[in-house]
Amino acid sequence: MSEIFLLCGYVIAHYTVAPVQEDALELCQEIGELSESVGVDPYLSISLAYYESRFNVDAISDAGAIGSLQILPRYHCFEIGHDCHRLIDSNGEYIPLETDSCYSQSTSLGVCALSRYLVESLGDQVVAVARYHGGRNPSQRSVRYASTVVRFSETLRREIGGAGTNRQAPAPPSKE
Repeated sequence: MSEIFLLCGYVIAHYTVAPVQEDALELCQEIGELSESVGVDPYLSISLAYYESRFNVDAISDAGAIGSLQILPRYHCFEIGHDCHRLIDSNGEYIPLETDSCYSQSTSLGVCALSRYLVESLGDQVVAVARYHGGRNPSQRSVRYASTVVRFSETLRREIGGAGTNRQAPAPPSKE
């Protein structure tokens, strides 16, 4: 069994409260696999999805953030989307991003945004998640939130016995 499958099964079984969305395990695995494919720590991205939406693909925040990773279409689909010229679909294939399909690609876009912020923060997970949560100039609230997400990812790694905690920052997305 893969580490991502074990991680997702563990998170769903130990941390979610019923009723859990039927496809939560599948979504968690997709987030983990997408993350690994772009060099993002899957423990971090899965922890982020857990805190953002509890793996609810239909989640919509009061601020208009959508999907399991709560991307903001007015920001992520245009600013981040143009920097992440290519996204990865559920089969691991690169696909071009079109802004009109942003809603259906919210999971890929969220992982892409997290990857970008990790590059910009030189691998500092707290800074990257704070930026993901709070924009260009995150508030102290966003920094506290980010610290909670990172601590949760570290807790999961200890509880499951996963691989090293300090993955390198992913390479910047290519503009091919």
